[in-house]
Amino acid sequence: MADKRDLRRQFLTMVARRQRPGAGSILGALDGRNITLEWWTDVEQALQAIPHAVAGAVATNAYAPPRATGDLDMVVAAMERERAAAALQAAAWRHVGSLGGIVQGSAWEDAEGHHLDLIELSEPWATEAITAAQGNRIAGLPTMPLSYLVHMKLMAGRTGDLFDVSRMLGRASEDQTQRARAVVNHFGNAEDLADFEQLVRMGRLEREPGSLEGSSGSPP
Repeated sequence: MADKRDLRRQFLTMVARRQRPGAGSILGALDGRNITLEWWTDVEQALQAIPHAVAGAVATNAYAPPRATGDLDMVVAAMERERAAAALQAAAWRHVGSLGGIVQGSAWEDAEGHHLDLIELSEPWATEAITAAQGNRIAGLPTMPLSYLVHMKLMAGRTGDLFDVSRMLGRASEDQTQRARAVVNHFGNAEDLADFEQLVRMGRLEREPGSLEGSSGSPP
């Protein structure tokens, strides 16, 4: 984890040094747009007996100017992996392999070729986050609350995750930001909290009016 935090800090330092205000008007125009696909509801119905929550790009799109995505990430507590797998198989989903890298879980496909990642969380905050998602339905789907999604992506530390965090926090209200700050403070450490504050500043700077030269309104 120390190496991951070091890389995260180096990346944030570099971005902060080079970032300029801009893209605020473009991002504002995208706010409020959301994309839903019918087959996502099929996954929700298949997993209805197991506590679960939408994460990944679909959840990020609920809190930030959306990017197109066709894939779906669902998270369950690690203890529920077998029940979740059985439910998907019963709904005609086919297991196609395990997820690689830092993410624990499995990959699934249906007959139409739709792709689902079933992510297994064993972190201390996992059950709390998934339970909170049941009352946080967005487009009919139980969605990871912003505070836990920010923490999840911050701890993953991948470049795309950090961009997502900055974009979500740039749009977040002060109350939402404070709740996310509290989660990071509770489950992380001082370095995580410092990087969180840097991402808040980056996200807000991106939404300030400024030169749009070299910017398309979304991170590369």
